[in-house]
Amino acid sequence: MRIGTLLLCGVLASAAATTRLAAQEKRDDEAPPRDLSKLVEPTQKVVAAVVEAGKKNQQLPAANAPGAKPPFRREKDELTAYYFREAALAAQKLPAEQAAPAYLLGLGIALDDSDLMRKNFVTRGFWAKVESDDARKGRLAVLGEPTMRGRHDLCQHFVVSGALTVMLGPKYAENAGIVKELMDSRDPDNGFSFNDLSADLAGVAFAVKLLDTPKQLGRVAESFAVADYTIEPAYKPEGLPAKEFAKMYGSVSDERFLAKVEEIRTKLRERPGFAKPKGAKP
Repeated sequence: MRIGTLLLCGVLASAAATTRLAAQEKRDDEAPPRDLSKLVEPTQKVVAAVVEAGKKNQQLPAANAPGAKPPFRREKDELTAYYFREAALAAQKLPAEQAAPAYLLGLGIALDDSDLMRKNFVTRGFWAKVESDDARKGRLAVLGEPTMRGRHDLCQHFVVSGALTVMLGPKYAENAGIVKELMDSRDPDNGFSFNDLSADLAGVAFAVKLLDTPKQLGRVAESFAVADYTIEPAYKPEGLPAKEFAKMYGSVSDERFLAKVEEIRTKLRERPGFAKPKGAKP
């Protein structure tokens, strides 16, 4: 499903304003806002690693090509895992305080082929500093179609939500995903998708995990697998119209909706990438 609505711009703008206020009125228990200007060059290095990986992948033969021999060109979820690992290897070479945020921002730019973030007035400044229009064309020419659980749109939801977590924080990144789905529910060609939302929440959780524990980049570089951090897109119906959503879930503050979101969170916590090691303290 398409990512983007006018209201989403408003959510991002509100988040950005709140982030700026936090810089002026920071409580003792709040982390200081990140200086994104210091993350432009590190993020470029992560994006460059993905582009280089894409070029190498394009040089491999397709599995169905006559006479082709392995290794074959990566596709779908395997391609996504390849990009995540190669980007993590590049990020590990960065200064420790830059590695995780640059990695997440880099994936958000490198694996998204939409132009919403490049046009949104909150995110477009950083996006443009990291990647020029010409560089973007070159990236898209070699990117292929990375997927999560077999769907390209879920990959976009995941990586963009991760990048927004760096820029705005997890609360507003999640809110942006919910608002996007509400607006989709008013689109006759679209609809509210809990599968999309599950990818948003997974991306935010992945980002929080790495930002809290940057050393996890080593694990990602060695063994990232899409299935370890996502759930099957099995929620039906796929696209709920606004009236049907209201009938089934009321509003986003309704207990029925909150229970569904908590159900998604519970499923995500059970995935191997998020599950706590045995014996770990709660």
